[in-house]
Amino acid sequence: MASNGTQRAFNDDPSVLYISLHRYEQGTFYPCGPFGSLTSCGEGPGTGFSVNVPWPCAGMGDAEYIYAFQKVILPIATEFAPELVISKLQSAFLYGPAIDVRRISLSVSAGFDAAAGDELGECLVSPAGYAHMTHMLAGLAGGRMVVALEGGYNLDSISQSALAVTKVLLGEPPDELPPLKANEEGTETVWLVAREQSKYWKSVDPKACEPQADVEPISFSVPEILKAHRQHYLYTKHDMMQVPMMTPELEEKFSSQIMCTSDIFESKTLVIFVHEFGNLRLELESSTTCDVHLERSYLIDFSKELVGWVKSEGYSLLDANLYPKPSTTPTPNLRHKTMEEVGRDVLVYLWDNYVQLSGAERVILIGHGPGCKPLVDLLNRRTTSVTKSAKAIIQVVGSQRMPSYPSDVDDARPWYQKSSLVIVPQSHPVMGPHIKPKDIRRHGVMVPIDETRQIKLITRALPAIKQFVQETLSSFPLANRTNRP
Repeated sequence: MASNGTQRAFNDDPSVLYISLHRYEQGTFYPCGPFGSLTSCGEGPGTGFSVNVPWPCAGMGDAEYIYAFQKVILPIATEFAPELVISKLQSAFLYGPAIDVRRISLSVSAGFDAAAGDELGECLVSPAGYAHMTHMLAGLAGGRMVVALEGGYNLDSISQSALAVTKVLLGEPPDELPPLKANEEGTETVWLVAREQSKYWKSVDPKACEPQADVEPISFSVPEILKAHRQHYLYTKHDMMQVPMMTPELEEKFSSQIMCTSDIFESKTLVIFVHEFGNLRLELESSTTCDVHLERSYLIDFSKELVGWVKSEGYSLLDANLYPKPSTTPTPNLRHKTMEEVGRDVLVYLWDNYVQLSGAERVILIGHGPGCKPLVDLLNRRTTSVTKSAKAIIQVVGSQRMPSYPSDVDDARPWYQKSSLVIVPQSHPVMGPHIKPKDIRRHGVMVPIDETRQIKLITRALPAIKQFVQETLSSFPLANRTNRP
């Protein structure tokens, strides 16, 4: 909630940008009074360097907080260009170091007493919501960010929220949030704050914050449009078909995202490609409004060349996009699972109900980015059957993730070391001098390549993948060569 003492300490200091989101209720909520209202913007040389988002009632949650971040906080913080971000989480505050440098620190109050379950704050911010806000702040100041825990008033809420924030600080992506729509009180508050702060910050556009008419019933999300496009492409170009999911929860999350070639039950060689969706390359008219030049923007599908190679070799293909669809209905069996855990469940289901029933004698497992860990988890969960039919497991790992390694289950580790290929950028931490040689050797073959962009990584890695697969399959000739590859 609000940290009035912190704002007073830096109220006239232009070297510290103070931002607070808090329950206010027209000054009647603790600690009461006009300090912390939307017009409380600093004084003297510090005028405009205090930003307050005063919620008019209890019950504000992820949708309202993230909406405020997108419309007001991030534009101002980007324009301020801090050299350090300090976030004290509870009724948090930030302060600048005691040196005479302008724009040295961004101060953000966004506390764990706003967490769902806190009976004093009575707000509804989830651990995933805190993680997403932390992730957004981490993009400022070149990633130089300090997070200090003060408290909150519910130990369960504090521990869960602190864990989610810590994971982001360690480089993990935030957990998925459901579709968010800020309520009327939240959007009205953000609009009023934008009108006030636009007096001091060019990047704040009140018109972009005006409450809009409800168009949700006639709208489609961009990710769903792109997924539909990829499904159409795989069907028309490669004659691939949708794999139905058995449970309602998995069907709701992944329908149209699991595709296979029509010969999946006939081919003797099956490639399983696990990934998340491709990228949009957008050209913006303005970095502050994020208006898009549609005619200069396009979809990048990093898998096109790999899928084409698999088809040209005559192998069958099971293509799994593990980025789940947002859900507006409760999914009890998936509610408390991370995206990686849900991805693992999908792969176990596909392995048990399709791969095991197919005629494939040679299975190649390929993971890209977030798709790598669910593949290794599959090896942990189905060690005997995977090590029997799978001949290779390939991880194409981006800069932000460490290669996954199987648990000490049965013969998973010896098989993995003998059968794995890991491709990483040359700048990946696993290639650094502090990494022990044994930590590299346990991954089998490791190939560093001169590419840091995730969207280009698998294209640059394709020659190494082809060579590894060809050499591996040459050691496992088919028993009946009259069958398909």
